[in-house]
Amino acid sequence: MSVGCDKNRHSNDMKITPVAIEEKHFDVYKCNTELREISIFFVSGSGISEIGFSSNSIIDMVKTGEGIDTLKITDKNDKLFTQLQKLLKTAIIDSTSFIGRPDSIIKYEQVKNVAGLGFIIKREDIRKVDTVAINTYRYNKLQNGKYCDVKPGKTFMISYYPDENDIAADWMILYQYRDNSIANDTLCCDQFLAPTVRLNSYVATMDSLLLEMVVDSIRKKITYLKTEILLENNWEHFINNRTYFRRYVKNNEIILYKDSCLNSEILLRTNDFNEGKLFSHKGNWRRVMLRDFEGKEIDGWIYPTDK
Repeated sequence: MSVGCDKNRHSNDMKITPVAIEEKHFDVYKCNTELREISIFFVSGSGISEIGFSSNSIIDMVKTGEGIDTLKITDKNDKLFTQLQKLLKTAIIDSTSFIGRPDSIIKYEQVKNVAGLGFIIKREDIRKVDTVAINTYRYNKLQNGKYCDVKPGKTFMISYYPDENDIAADWMILYQYRDNSIANDTLCCDQFLAPTVRLNSYVATMDSLLLEMVVDSIRKKITYLKTEILLENNWEHFINNRTYFRRYVKNNEIILYKDSCLNSEILLRTNDFNEGKLFSHKGNWRRVMLRDFEGKEIDGWIYPTDK
């Protein structure tokens, strides 16, 4: 595409220079190279991350490993693996839209720390006021870093470089190839279906329907992973609480029933109860997952031995 003007609208001394905007498809050679694995990096905490992250901030978090969880996909038969591989092939890069760190213009932001609420941030280049709530990863990072001097009740003017050439993103997808001589590819995208993505250091567009399918699949995977982590944490709390868990153990053994009934089939008797998950309960019955001596996972119910 070129940009030009009607000569009659300008004086003869003015020169109109066409501006070429180059768009190119993603490297076909890479698309045909075998992938080793695909990693999805997402913000720790809830399944839906805080609004306000950018591709630069996500990449920084991945580099430090702070506030980031990882979902690795190595199975080529996994539906999401296939979707992500196809999605990369549809990428069209705008080579004029380079994304990096601004290095010239300095602006200022007004930062106020409101007790019980969080940071209230008003930037020169953005009319919208940004609120960073307390007890969130973003707040803790700012409180211990950039805004460490902004104590509750205080207001500061702080310089910053505006991310004018960044895009909204809260996931980073890393494509890793079996051929180590080929550089890995990074794809930063927004889970709220922003129309553009970041491919390595450039703005890119992708097949919109396929992108929607990928975002939906990733959201489901992350939600499941978050649930698994939560269940594991609940299990650790349960077994470490003598008031609750020790009631279910007799002679250092726990009995796993098929159903929530004492006349039900006994699936497992084991003293290896440090590995498991907690799901739900019916009165004194608890539905859990335990492992047998061969490492196989078995779901069932446990009941207090003192009843």
